[in-house]
Amino acid sequence: MRVLLTGNHVYPASRPSSEGRVIKELPSGSAQRLQDWTAKGLAELGHDVTYYLTRRAEGPPPPGVRIVESWPTDVDVLHTHAMRENFEGEARRRNVPYIAALHLHPSSRGNTIPPPPEEWVYVSRWLAESFGSRRFVRNGVDPSEYVYSETKDDYVLFMSSMDWCVEKGIDVAIALSKKIGFRLVVAGAARTPENLEAAVRMCDEGGAEYVGDVQGSEKADLIAGARALLHPSRYQEACPLSILEAMVSGTPVITTPWGASAELMAPDLGFLCRTEEDYVDAFARLEEIEPRVCRERALSDFHYHRMVRDYVREYETAVGSISVDESFTTAALQPSTE
Repeated sequence: MRVLLTGNHVYPASRPSSEGRVIKELPSGSAQRLQDWTAKGLAELGHDVTYYLTRRAEGPPPPGVRIVESWPTDVDVLHTHAMRENFEGEARRRNVPYIAALHLHPSSRGNTIPPPPEEWVYVSRWLAESFGSRRFVRNGVDPSEYVYSETKDDYVLFMSSMDWCVEKGIDVAIALSKKIGFRLVVAGAARTPENLEAAVRMCDEGGAEYVGDVQGSEKADLIAGARALLHPSRYQEACPLSILEAMVSGTPVITTPWGASAELMAPDLGFLCRTEEDYVDAFARLEEIEPRVCRERALSDFHYHRMVRDYVREYETAVGSISVDESFTTAALQPSTE
């Protein structure tokens, strides 16, 4: 299948080096990394992939991916982000079948939207059902960008864009670190100096260690070395990538059950907490969670090849025909063990 992907970022979204206390246009970049992995996975599985970037490319694309700066004509289907009307409108104008992936619930950022088009595909069952849809593809991760470790250090990791760190529960994380007595490491950049300064101040006053933006091997080591990822979010989460990043690294997760987080979790992967007592109990039982089980779950259920396979199913729905040989997908889409 000839697939056109779109990106609004400097390629690649995953950067090789950390930048520390920095202001960034896309502090998280989760949706952009997911699109990069989709391009890579589609090409690895034999599809013809064109990547239309509105920003520059600072590195070569994966084998089989062609980067362009204008709309090509030789495509079967468009895969873009939801609420990018320029791409969705152009697809309709050109009569090109398309899907648009919605990566967050607009209400989590105080936004409202009109009734979404049928072409929208959501990143979790919960998010899809919130809009009366059955079309969803859960996020996946590329394990080659992470490391697995069964040996954990003496810190707990909180990782988020600092623009939304209060909504993500940084105050809860800091309060728990004081009550229970663990070392809290906070990672993430911000869009504005004001948000960055506020996050640094909260960390300084609460005794947490703020490391700022982390990328590449430093990020991989930081996630893999943590006793747990603490994600006490107040959001109705769409499909938080940080949870999957922790799983593939063999790191237990302590989070809340709001939104789609409960879809990702299971008792042998970590803990869903509603109250302070729940959190205290979770930290007391962390040793029950085996890193190997977290890793295996990530590779079986949240590998980017699985994500790509599911998107291909949605492409086929969009174009109204089956274009993928089932014998090929069954053999080629087995989870990697890398």
